[in-house]
Amino acid sequence: NRGGAVSLCIAFFGLSPFVLSHINTVFFATGDTPDTFGYLRFLSFLGLATSMVAALSLSVVGPGPSRYRREVPPGFMVDEPVSSSSSSDSSSGLLSYASHGDEERDLIARSQHHADLRSPGLSYSAVVKGGLAGNPYGQPPDAPQLPASGEGSSVSSSTAAQHLQQTRQQQQPRVPPLTSADGLDYDTARNLGGLSYVQDPEAQLLALVLFLCAGIGVFYNNNVGTVVNALYYSSTEHPNHSAAQRLINHHVAIVSLGSFIGRLTIGFVADACKRVWRLPRSGILVLVTLCVVISQVVVGAADTLPTLLVGSAMTGLSYGFVFGFVPTLVSIWFGTLYFGSNWGLASVFIGFCGQGLGAFFGHIYDRNLPDQDPAKCTRGACYHDAFRLSLVVALLGFCAAVVLARRRAARRRQNRRRWEAEEVEHVEYVPFILAE
Repeated sequence: NRGGAVSLCIAFFGLSPFVLSHINTVFFATGDTPDTFGYLRFLSFLGLATSMVAALSLSVVGPGPSRYRREVPPGFMVDEPVSSSSSSDSSSGLLSYASHGDEERDLIARSQHHADLRSPGLSYSAVVKGGLAGNPYGQPPDAPQLPASGEGSSVSSSTAAQHLQQTRQQQQPRVPPLTSADGLDYDTARNLGGLSYVQDPEAQLLALVLFLCAGIGVFYNNNVGTVVNALYYSSTEHPNHSAAQRLINHHVAIVSLGSFIGRLTIGFVADACKRVWRLPRSGILVLVTLCVVISQVVVGAADTLPTLLVGSAMTGLSYGFVFGFVPTLVSIWFGTLYFGSNWGLASVFIGFCGQGLGAFFGHIYDRNLPDQDPAKCTRGACYHDAFRLSLVVALLGFCAAVVLARRRAARRRQNRRRWEAEEVEHVEYVPFILAE
């Protein structure tokens, strides 16, 4: 369910232009002529609203705990007993819950049981025999024996903590590379970060897909006003500035609403496709980039405002798909240990693609319309070349997604062969569902 969790976190980020454009339409863009003072008032409102929301969020969330002082919550204890001479260092140890010792010991035994099931040196029959011989959790003989509940034995909290610490030290990672804790999701446990993440070919391809496809959404959102102006003034005998501004706000709202819906739904859709139809996430990424290509075809062919409205909705939806799905892929394919830096590296270049396409759009518009009169731009002839370039960029992103999907398929086949070889040698073969 990670896709749905990520979608819920970032979905409302795409809804802010929808709300702000409606506020501008109702309260600020009300005159028949361009109103510079009204535009400045709208900018002032944006600054004030942003500051108030930030102050409210800070008062609700708070500054958070200090990194230099750790207070021990009720019901917790430090791993090592604290002597009277070293009471000042009581907050330096790791915390372990000690009030429910039976639950803690049960969790330790279960985790050791699952670790032994995955151990290459332990056969399936040995695990079963160990369980039948009075060792229900399959603990190894050298594991510290903790008294079970209900046997009349009482262990002090410090003794339980020492047993817990010894157990953690003795538990060595025996999971083969590219396997997750449950032994099924084989290629999702790589914790890449820093230089290893930058040099990984799959990370480079994923960043390229985000750079190309998400940049198209940024480009369209920045230039949809010029496109609407050109189509409106060239198709209306008596244009009205206020009506044109309302049309622009309407298209911006449609793009924003489509982005919100795309970000909100793509995570849940991807999780459902993975769970029900076993569709790989890399295949879903190919479908997402295909939506970007289709949206640019519709926008490039739009020569009327109703057709452009459909293209605006599809562009916003596909942009939300891309921007809502790629963070999920980064966290699943490359781990959560370095997720912040990995996602930052992947998304840092989105603006460059959007601004580059925007600069090309401005160059084409100025070349075909030197007097800047949008009424002479009949049926969008003054900017269509710019959307041909955006279509080429979308096709490049689609090709990059296809190459990435092929690499992921090869990785799954390789991991499956490795897993089957290990299981045939050490453990009785159990059918499984290969996960992405």
